[in-house]
Amino acid sequence: MRAAKSLPTAQVTASYLLAGCVLVNGRQHSESASPRPGYDLPSDGKLENPVPRAGLTGDWGGLRTRLVDRGISPYAVFAAEVFSNVDGGFRSGTSSPGLLDFGVGMDLEKLIGWKGAGFTATAFAAYGDDGSAKYIGDFNVASNLFSATDFNLFNLFFSQTFADESVFLKVGQIAADDDFMGSDTAGLFLNSAFGPLPTESGNVAAPIFPLTAPGAFIRITPSETFSFHTGIYAGDSGPSQSGNHGFDWRTGGT
Repeated sequence: MRAAKSLPTAQVTASYLLAGCVLVNGRQHSESASPRPGYDLPSDGKLENPVPRAGLTGDWGGLRTRLVDRGISPYAVFAAEVFSNVDGGFRSGTSSPGLLDFGVGMDLEKLIGWKGAGFTATAFAAYGDDGSAKYIGDFNVASNLFSATDFNLFNLFFSQTFADESVFLKVGQIAADDDFMGSDTAGLFLNSAFGPLPTESGNVAAPIFPLTAPGAFIRITPSETFSFHTGIYAGDSGPSQSGNHGFDWRTGGT
């Protein structure tokens, strides 16, 4: 999911973004609801299924299974799109952005005996041009995976569960659209409207794909049909441009 372009930082007045919601009669959220291509690591960094999927490269001679048994789950997913603007907009033309989404999730209980703890690190390597800016001129942008950052760190956080896993906390570099505003079925569509609303993503440099910022998120799940989510995030994740490798966030506001 790619957000619409943010306004210049000087126009962003909020230094922190606070978000919260209540989910009723929803499934328990063991995984991120973000429709970003390929991102299927558990959001708490814990690995519930000890048998890895074979994937394109197989089981690496059994190494993949042994890593997961130890609590380490690496992944890499490549996605590409081809768009052609045949009429209207700025001009006719074709763009073909691509994105390599890769990272690792660690179950620290399996790895070092730290009960209920996890660690997650993910990154993006992107290429291609922005068809919306070059050919179409639409505000909400057509591609849901284009990133102008070239290469950037995305998630980098520690997590901890409490009270028989009914309370989940994560702290580090995180994205608001991993925890809020995402849709389980949005990944079926190419348009980037499924997630943060364009009125938000086009006006506030909040930490959403493809950039994160320091923050904390907590989820309380007292039953299988009810959960409460709240989080606080640095309100400016920096410009989505080449050279921002994921650490150009700001907290002071302007």
